[in-house]
Amino acid sequence: MERLRAMGVPVTGIRREPTARHAMAEGPDRLLLEIFQPDPAALPPELRACFAL
Repeated sequence: MERLRAMGVPVTGIRREPTARHAMAEGPDRLLLEIFQPDPAALPPELRACFAL
């Protein structure tokens, strides 16, 4: 988030949920992008590979 903000990209605050963190950023085409980071401990083992954890 810090790198995006330093480049002038509008970014929301990071929201923390029990199983993940996420924020929204505005893309170059002005569409909103969700940046999602799951908590590895909360993921079932079969899904960990999907997130390269």
